[in-house]
Amino acid sequence: VKLLYQVDPTRAFSFRDAMQRTSNIARAEGVFSLWRGNGLNMIHVIPYGALVYMTFDNYHSFLTDTAQVPPVAARFLAGSAAGASATV
Repeated sequence: VKLLYQVDPTRAFSFRDAMQRTSNIARAEGVFSLWRGNGLNMIHVIPYGALVYMTFDNYHSFLTDTAQVPPVAARFLAGSAAGASATV
């Protein structure tokens, strides 16, 4: 349903319309059709999230212990580095 609003710029979002479209899709194609394509998305998201989660603490420890970076800056830099590592 979200994609219907994202790909059609002339369609204004309203909660009532979104719920109606969700109901129509579920009735016409079955409830499981609402998750069609989600498996492929999970193949992308799960490894990315795991890599970010795994590398953030390593970067954060290095920055706070070895490089003596202030905590707020260390969290920002560790998050940036973890995201970049997972993207590559």
